[in-house]
Amino acid sequence: MGITLEEYNRLIKSIAENKLYKIDNVNFKLTSDSNGYYIEFIGTYDVLGKILINKDYNIISSVYGEYIKDGNINNKDAKSLIGVWTGYSWLCNTIDDVKNPKGIYSKIMLGRLKEYNKRIIRIDTKCFIPGNEHKYDFIIFL
Repeated sequence: MGITLEEYNRLIKSIAENKLYKIDNVNFKLTSDSNGYYIEFIGTYDVLGKILINKDYNIISSVYGEYIKDGNINNKDAKSLIGVWTGYSWLCNTIDDVKNPKGIYSKIMLGRLKEYNKRIIRIDTKCFIPGNEHKYDFIIFL
């Protein structure tokens, strides 16, 4: 890899000792009706708009489009960024050309942490639309 053994060992140690730090508050409102559950972002993250999770959990809708359920999460690695957790993920991808991206790549994950028995929402959104570019990747602990 072009690094010394000492640099390699430091890299491995730093990966094993990853920690999460609170860097911001995400203001949102949770509501529900006969269609499903809504997450509405307020303030800094209002660009994410209102997210609808339908009652069957198979489709999520947002200002970016529809997210289709794309998998189950069963992370058993306690040393990963958020530890052991299970859940589901949905993907919205409107990008055809990764070398010249113009569109949205967004993933929403809902799950439960094993260690604390807390629910989490992880949103990873990258908007590559010219004039509206932005990236958000955050985890909300409920």
